[in-house]
Amino acid sequence: MKKIFNRLYRSVIQYSKIREYHFVEKVTDEAHLVRILSTESIPKLSFSLRALLGMWTDLRRVNLLRQLDELYYKKAYSEYLSLIQTHIHTIIYLKKTKYLSWAGLVTKGTELSKYYLGKAVSLHPIAINDITTSIIIEGYPDKTHINAYLRMMTLQSKKLTPLIFCYVILKDGEEAYLRTLLDKAYFVSKLDTKEHIELLSALNMPSALIQVHEKDKNYASYDIKTFERVYDAYTREGQLEHAKLLFDIADKTGLKNRKTLSNVINPHVINNKLERHYWFAKGDLVKAYGTYRRQNLAQVLSVVFPHQYTQSTVEVIKSRQPLIFASWGPGDEIRFSKVYTILVSKNPAITVTCEPRLHKILCELYPAVNFLPVNRTRRVNNESTFLYDALPHPKLHHLMDNALYQSIKRYDTISMLTDLLSEQINSFLTLKTTDNKSPMTIINDPMLKAEIEELKNTQRKLVGISWRSSIMTTSRNEHYFTIEQLLPLLKLEGVTFVNLQYGDCTIELDELKTKYNINVHNINIDHYNDFYSVINLMQELDVIVSAGTTVLELAGLSGTQTYALTNNHAMLYRVNEESRDLWFNNIHYVPLMTYLTKREVVTHISTELYRVLNEDKTKVINSK
Repeated sequence: MKKIFNRLYRSVIQYSKIREYHFVEKVTDEAHLVRILSTESIPKLSFSLRALLGMWTDLRRVNLLRQLDELYYKKAYSEYLSLIQTHIHTIIYLKKTKYLSWAGLVTKGTELSKYYLGKAVSLHPIAINDITTSIIIEGYPDKTHINAYLRMMTLQSKKLTPLIFCYVILKDGEEAYLRTLLDKAYFVSKLDTKEHIELLSALNMPSALIQVHEKDKNYASYDIKTFERVYDAYTREGQLEHAKLLFDIADKTGLKNRKTLSNVINPHVINNKLERHYWFAKGDLVKAYGTYRRQNLAQVLSVVFPHQYTQSTVEVIKSRQPLIFASWGPGDEIRFSKVYTILVSKNPAITVTCEPRLHKILCELYPAVNFLPVNRTRRVNNESTFLYDALPHPKLHHLMDNALYQSIKRYDTISMLTDLLSEQINSFLTLKTTDNKSPMTIINDPMLKAEIEELKNTQRKLVGISWRSSIMTTSRNEHYFTIEQLLPLLKLEGVTFVNLQYGDCTIELDELKTKYNINVHNINIDHYNDFYSVINLMQELDVIVSAGTTVLELAGLSGTQTYALTNNHAMLYRVNEESRDLWFNNIHYVPLMTYLTKREVVTHISTELYRVLNEDKTKVINSK
């Protein structure tokens, strides 16, 4: 009898039928909803035997969570938010935080979004480090308030653990403090092996991570993420035989826990990105780029378009009307566009989708290619839902919009550019030159032209600078730099630094001005949307220094001498023997960069800039 009652009780909690059971506290309006979301309280559940029996008979018909999934993936956001409000207590009771985060994404930039996200991190504190959280935060002009609120809700959470506390500290930039904690036995004793490995991975300490793993190789207890962290550590440390062995063990141990749409396309446990780093470390570019074929979007296309989708260049070449999807971010699209000429020379009928912001630039660079500007996005919100609400799969917004989907039948084959890269990379490398043809340098915008001329009239050297992405998480931050780390560079005299940073960086630049009396000049252009003007500006600069974001790829296209602001091992595959970029010959890397700290990388670039800029004897550059 007890088992039957427990089963019925779980059914009531998991399957919601409006008005058949209720929480004591009802949601009355948005202000009331905000009060619920901003507190830790979990409301009391009230139900009757009639409600239990009614719910049991109606179990198959009504499912709150399924309804929420369907509404969100259909982009029916008004209905989604209405259902969230009606059943907010149920969602909180079940601790289904992804629905709260999605609600925060839909309402991004509003006070209500902040409270949705606050409740999400309160119930599931690791969400403080989630990429969805970072995207939502980016929607606020003043991020100080929402960051402080989320930090408070996380630290007050009853679900806060020592590991999650570390993520909060990391988000605040206190990496050095965390490293000292790892020397304390009392702190380490609070972590199990998987948590210890996770923290060492977040702190980018692969050697120490390997030591922890080899001390206790309990593969049966490892989840897929733990396998991936150890595999990545072996790869970073150059222990490639150990990495390969672990890759195979993961396949034998973790396949039953793996989520995949296609076992044919994705037969392995460890994700394709980490396998790609392994093959880059082995120096095998063909196999490295071949790992893109395992990605989730490839699986989606194989399921949704089984008769059109191909990963074969031969089939694309034979096709009467082939369509190639550009995917990932605009930076990846810019870089991989270097193979368009090769593909179109084999089949002039190829159509290539492109990010609308890149359309004008790509048409000038590759006039023989038929480019189709298509809206795609990492996340869909309430303002953009009308562009994607007819797509047959919730992940397709990464590749296409409704307009393209409605005309997709006109193409007899479809493929992604990343599917074809492994079969084109050797052709690209054997080209006589990897120097890029830059877009036209004629500046049609009179205001932009006047601003640049005014800067040039100062007779100072113009150096463009970009140091991070607009989206910040612990894993992404290892690729980026802070203003404090840039100081050796920014203290060069005789230089006007020009801001190439997209996203809001007002607080950082104001602090730079206040604390160090260093001014970074802002040109009046939309860095996020107007890539053509950004290219025009870049071509007028003497030098560019950029972290590994879209700005670095645009700098590569511009032809202006560029220094990559990175010490990350993941960038090594792009570095040739002359410390130049595989894709763009004008991008330079710091030699042996992975052995240097970020500050040492900046100091090296500063020294190199001092030398390069002093080659012009008309203006001597001094360093403070």
